[in-house]
Amino acid sequence: MSINNKKKVLILLAAFNGAKWIEDQIHSIIKQRDVEIFINISVDTSNDNTYEICKKISEKNNNISLFKNDIDNSSSAINFYNLILNSNLMNFDYIALSDQDDIWLESKISTAINKLNNKKADAYSSDSIAYWQDTKIKKYIKKSYNQKKYDYFFEAAGP
Repeated sequence: MSINNKKKVLILLAAFNGAKWIEDQIHSIIKQRDVEIFINISVDTSNDNTYEICKKISEKNNNISLFKNDIDNSSSAINFYNLILNSNLMNFDYIALSDQDDIWLESKISTAINKLNNKKADAYSSDSIAYWQDTKIKKYIKKSYNQKKYDYFFEAAGP
């Protein structure tokens, strides 16, 4: 834990062709309240300027590390796996995963930590609000249903 008693949280952010969203995503992570945030970003070989955007932001923030994958794998699972392998996870109280196109509420991480502690859980996945900018439609997506036996065979990783 850090000196200021805030929990240290490492965010592993996997990105691929995310130039449209990545800047807003990173800034929403940086704004997390009541925690000390560090971000490791891994950018797969992209056809847009995702890497350049991330590099510019990381140069202004000493709590952001940037990795560039020169192998074109186009797999978020492999990108997250590489992030886990290349990150020093031992210096943090919590680890969180993030896609490139999520905008986080300022209390996302502190809420997750409270739920993990209250339920004595090892992992947490949040509900989300999908937002389509071109149509201004918002849709609440509930992922937090109680799990049943064998759900893990049929559900995506998030729930």
